[in-house]
Amino acid sequence: MQDYRGRRPSRVSGNVIRLGLGLLAGTALASGQWVSVAVAQQSAVSFSIPPSSLGAALSAFGDRANLQVLYAADLARGVRSPGVSGNLTPEQALSRLLAGTGLSYRFTNANTVTIARASAGGATGVAADGTIQLDTLNVETNDLTGPFVAVDTSTGMKMDVPLREVPQSVSVVTRQQMQDRGVQTLSDAIDYSAGVSASPYGEDARFEQFVIRGFDENLLGVYRDGMRLPTAGFAGFRQEPYGLQRVDILRGPTSTLYGLNNPGGLINLVSKLPVVGAQFGEIWGSYGSFDTAQLGFDINGAGIDGTNITYRLTGLVREGNTQVDYVDNNRVYLAPTLTWTPNTDTTFTVFANYQRDRTGDTYQLLPAEGTLYPSVYGSIPPSRFLGVPGQSHYNADQYSVGYFFEHRADNGWTLRQNLRYASVDVDYLTVYPTSAYGGDTSILLRTAQQNDQTLGVFTIDNQAQYDSDLGFAENKLVFGLDYSNTQQDGTQNGGPLQSLITGTLPVSPINPYFPIYSLTIDPLINTLNTTQDLSQTGIYAQDMLKIHDKWVLTFGGRYDWVSTESTTQSPVLAQLAPLLKYYYGVNVPSYFKSNSADSAFSGRVGLSYLFDNGLTPYVSYASSFNVVPGFTQSSVTVDTAYGPLPISYDMQPLKPETGEQYELGMKYQPNNGKSYIQSSIYQITKQNAVSFDTTDPMQMAYYQTGEIQVRGFELEAAMDFENGFKVLAAYTYLHAEVTEDIPPVGQASIVGNVPERVPEHLASAWLDYTFQEGALKGFGLGGGARYVGATWGDRANTIYVPSYTLYDAALRYTKDNWLFSLTAKNLLDNYYVGTCSSIGNTYIGCSYGQTRTVTAQVTYRW
Repeated sequence: MQDYRGRRPSRVSGNVIRLGLGLLAGTALASGQWVSVAVAQQSAVSFSIPPSSLGAALSAFGDRANLQVLYAADLARGVRSPGVSGNLTPEQALSRLLAGTGLSYRFTNANTVTIARASAGGATGVAADGTIQLDTLNVETNDLTGPFVAVDTSTGMKMDVPLREVPQSVSVVTRQQMQDRGVQTLSDAIDYSAGVSASPYGEDARFEQFVIRGFDENLLGVYRDGMRLPTAGFAGFRQEPYGLQRVDILRGPTSTLYGLNNPGGLINLVSKLPVVGAQFGEIWGSYGSFDTAQLGFDINGAGIDGTNITYRLTGLVREGNTQVDYVDNNRVYLAPTLTWTPNTDTTFTVFANYQRDRTGDTYQLLPAEGTLYPSVYGSIPPSRFLGVPGQSHYNADQYSVGYFFEHRADNGWTLRQNLRYASVDVDYLTVYPTSAYGGDTSILLRTAQQNDQTLGVFTIDNQAQYDSDLGFAENKLVFGLDYSNTQQDGTQNGGPLQSLITGTLPVSPINPYFPIYSLTIDPLINTLNTTQDLSQTGIYAQDMLKIHDKWVLTFGGRYDWVSTESTTQSPVLAQLAPLLKYYYGVNVPSYFKSNSADSAFSGRVGLSYLFDNGLTPYVSYASSFNVVPGFTQSSVTVDTAYGPLPISYDMQPLKPETGEQYELGMKYQPNNGKSYIQSSIYQITKQNAVSFDTTDPMQMAYYQTGEIQVRGFELEAAMDFENGFKVLAAYTYLHAEVTEDIPPVGQASIVGNVPERVPEHLASAWLDYTFQEGALKGFGLGGGARYVGATWGDRANTIYVPSYTLYDAALRYTKDNWLFSLTAKNLLDNYYVGTCSSIGNTYIGCSYGQTRTVTAQVTYRW
């Protein structure tokens, strides 16, 4: 299965042709008899193909033997090959590759071999006219969806390996799973996965937010095709799931291969890429809740004859609303991609994508009274909007361009270079409450804040892989050098600091129970300007030894050099400086610059044992390293009529965060590849953990809590029973605790407390069935349930957010080239609070989670 771009796109012509539309029984694939003297006289070739998915093994075989390999897509789906090594003729090598698969082969001429199901007698037959007798195969467009259960990944190792051989917990959400469940957002895609809290802040249309193994991974935990897409401030790269082929979730520290990150893990989004030589496509339209209409397309085809170019064009247009009044849900997404294959060993893929979002605040800070707690004024519905209609907005324009290059040499070496530049411009105007007047939540005082931010990310990853046979072991070595640079510029107007200058709020109060909306916002003054520049250079190496096809020893290390430069300019302090000088005789700076240069080593070591029945116990250790651009502050304040003002203010860079994990687990992946079950227990410890400093009078700084420890257990299963039934199931137990704390002056220690928005229990299950025959053939239905345990909304553990259970459902019907589907999230329309937080230590603001969302879709495929 194609993964994050550690390897070339699936080949359909050239050396391997995957017949996604099936091979019809009795079709003559060659004129004349299949027995070929040329085949019989072929000389021996040196093969070194490790055990892998059958598709990958046949691709490597075809390239090495310089043969066309014809096979139907469903023959290879989920099937594993034992691999082959040694100097063998192509016939000998292919026989070993197919051993135990129930498949056979026929040479139709000197350059072409066809794979088919073996007959009852153990071999396929040849008709009197020389045609090959093959089983009848279903017509399908497998390249659009792929299998329900993945068998391999390259996210966990930066090279393509079976899931069971990665010595950490790793999951794959396949395209087929996303289609069956009607996924509309990245949160939808990952909310049936173990160890992941998919919407810790409730419904939020601004950017991706999730927690993995108890740690917030919003800032650095999102990758696209193996390259980081960070979030800085309010600027983040919102992801369109229709542009993805799969979503990989790697749990635990990832710094050994990927550099800076929290120790919880990462999510790698694998793009749809051209399938070389194939021609297929789909176009679809949908309509659903909140008057949301969508039109999408995904087209793959060959370019100009003789150019060896294949293209893929994916796009989507959406216009609609959201569960919150006056908040739009509009998007344009376009992703063109070209792959050039000048020869069987080289691929060069150029890609681009553009996304335009026009939305707003679905994350509303509604008062706890009426949402989390009862209120004398009644309940507040999830549709309640606290902003200014027609003015509040979140507009984002993002794009990325880059390429993937791979060249495979005859001596076991493979060279890769992946490069991308991504940029996003955000215009965000938000109106939100700061307090309840006199404690009465029917009168909310509000402020307005506008943020204009740009974020640019350049990444290049150079990799070299060397595969060798040591006799007693198969060895896979990968090493590389990567570099990334992130630059962010931000301008903030308004916000709570504006009142220090004007003495008034720019927006009138609102009654959240019976709102009367104002349509104006007073002019907003410039209150904060920031820049951030982070550069990271890392060298890494990892070796994977498979000893006697049983023991798998993995060890690797990485060294990172990170430099950061942050500037903060406060026009508020600049305007207050004369006042502070006159009354207090102090000079308070308004411009701050923070530079840091850090370096660290990260490592991973793991040991697995491969039982013949598919069981794989493993144990591993991994460490993490993270540099957070920002600073701590120390200040002395005085109370004034305008609020607390600093008479001294100083900033210092944050210390790097570090982490380590011990993990023990068991995986089960049978040879047919139709099931993948994993369980694990682990302990993660994070030092120098960063939190926002609520005591900072300028609301710019962080503080470092000390240490957080998470101990957990996970169990996850993805199963395709091949009789129409498919199952997803997951359970997570998390015991998260602050074990050391150095709080800001005047704040109580939180040692022993649970970090915010970390549930103790998570559970989910999805059951899907498609009728295989009879009058209902083509009909499918599925249903699922998701449980999210109770969380705390604040560091002091005083805001308790209850648990909730949601139900989802799906119906579909496939007929010829048509697919009709109806999906529902939160089917029973359960109103629940996603999270709450304390604002200014006097007001508790809460945000609802996703309400019922129903989508009907019609798809035509060819």
